[in-house]
Amino acid sequence: LVEDSSQGRHLTGVSAPSQLLNHLAEQSRRIGLPLYAPLMDDVDQRRLSPTEVWGMFEDSIQSASRRYQTDVVVAVRATKLENLIDGSVLILFPEEESIRHSVYAETESDFAAQVGNQVAKAFSDKYAAVRRVGDSLSVTLQVSRINSYADLNRVQEYLKQIGVVRSVYLVSLAEDIARFSVAIDGDTQ
Repeated sequence: LVEDSSQGRHLTGVSAPSQLLNHLAEQSRRIGLPLYAPLMDDVDQRRLSPTEVWGMFEDSIQSASRRYQTDVVVAVRATKLENLIDGSVLILFPEEESIRHSVYAETESDFAAQVGNQVAKAFSDKYAAVRRVGDSLSVTLQVSRINSYADLNRVQEYLKQIGVVRSVYLVSLAEDIARFSVAIDGDTQ
């Protein structure tokens, strides 16, 4: 977090906390996202300047953040104006394109809430499996060596337990071959 105020730009962290950082930590705790602020000791101060974070220089931020071995890095810059806090959020997932958002609010707690919501949305977009009507793909699956009703039932139950499977319908059963229509979320891979 780099803040721009009447005293200039400064990085905040464990050894140099700010009220805004405290609000970000509280919001992070509230929504269940762990937040690790940098120590801001001599090592951090040599590796990363307020100007680099203010400029959202991704390589510099990633390089300085390796020390903490986190999966995702979030950089925030905030300008405190008279009745407004204006800023940006940079979210760096490993080996992927970065995500940037503009954020503004009247209070530090509202600003922190918006930052937290943007980060939570990025995580949700990346990791959450959301099922919506019409998003499924239907594939036909053929299974051989079905010799009894118990075999057929085991295959159907197995297919239903797979996370991406929405529904399983038996299409045909001839000799020892069963054909199923399987509705899945995602693609055939």
